Amino acid sequence: KARLRSSARWWRSLGAFCAATERMCKTRSRGATLSSMVPLPRDGTGEERSAAQLTLVPATNTQLRAALQGRAPLSRALGVSVPETWPHDFLDDAALVYTLERLEDGRAEPRWWFHFVLHTEERALVGSGGFKGAPDASGTVEIGYGIVADRRRRGYATAVARELTARAFEDPRVARVVAE
Repeated sequence: KARLRSSARWWRSLGAFCAATERMCKTRSRGATLSSMVPLPRDGTGEERSAAQLTLVPATNTQLRAALQGRAPLSRALGVSVPETWPHDFLDDAALVYTLERLEDGRAEPRWWFHFVLHTEERALVGSGGFKGAPDASGTVEIGYGIVADRRRRGYATAVARELTARAFEDPRVARVVAE
């Protein structure tokens, strides 16, 4: 029963996020921002959690190669601690190689690809997120993100989705943001 209640809360939260994102897309021209429309998740006390301590860092070729080599090389490349739970469930070597190939050929803009999610205060890697390429001909970009298992349920995924969406809409070519 507890798992079902948790699942129901997750689906309600996702529904609220999607509805707010849709409202923002419709009102973008009037200056609406996602951060003003989507509240951060609340903890058990009803207090909103701040996600301001997170930073999205566009991955460099060197950092992606380090990620493929393991946690210790990645820790050195990023200058932060990398938890034992890295990589998160939605990230595998094939995704890192795919991104690295796009960046190495010189045609891809790093801002439209893979980002490491760092906890600034703790100097720790907590996840990843990014885009699956620049906007297509219809103005659509797709975002993806994941948080390591021991850092979930703290509002980080919501904060990453919010930040990626806001960054996407800074580009006038973007008309729509979708998530897998």
